[in-house]
Amino acid sequence: MIEIQHMGKGCRIHNDVVIEHPDKLVIGDNVHIHRGAFIDAVGSVTIGAGAVIGLGVVVARDVPPRAIVVVPDFKIIGYRDTEKYDLLNTTGQYGGVGGGRLAGDQT
Repeated sequence: MIEIQHMGKGCRIHNDVVIEHPDKLVIGDNVHIHRGAFIDAVGSVTIGAGAVIGLGVVVARDVPPRAIVVVPDFKIIGYRDTEKYDLLNTTGQYGGVGGGRLAGDQT
């Protein structure tokens, strides 16, 4: 049985996301998981705050905070701009809209 141990605020999980096999799943704040993503890991998986999981990505290990992950092969193509993300998050202006990317994000 899958246990979602924690799901942070402001998360967006699209249709057709499949979650199988992790014993424990921790999803940080403002995580954006695109359609067709597949979370399949043995043990526990943590998706760090602010991470963006692209269309069809297979997540089989932890995802660092603010990482932008795409296919093929779980490739991290960049990280969200830390200063801008923190500012919008602390002022309550971040809502995870617009594809989960913020202006000024690093790729």
